[in-house]
Amino acid sequence: MISLTAMVAFLFIWELVARLEIIKPILISSPSRLITAASWLFANGFGSDIAISFLEFILGFALAVVIA
Repeated sequence: MISLTAMVAFLFIWELVARLEIIKPILISSPSRLITAASWLFANGFGSDIAISFLEFILGFALAVVIA
């Protein structure tokens, strides 16, 4: 329970610092903006990019195992 409370407090303070521009916006983004950007990325094909990268990794690893 304490760790959940700590995480919520951390996210709240982070959001507050970003929205009040206590730290310059070019140096820090708010959690809400990060979630928005991540959801846009996944909605526009980022998942397929990850799948292709994973496939390339597996093929490269398999090739290295066969050669070595």
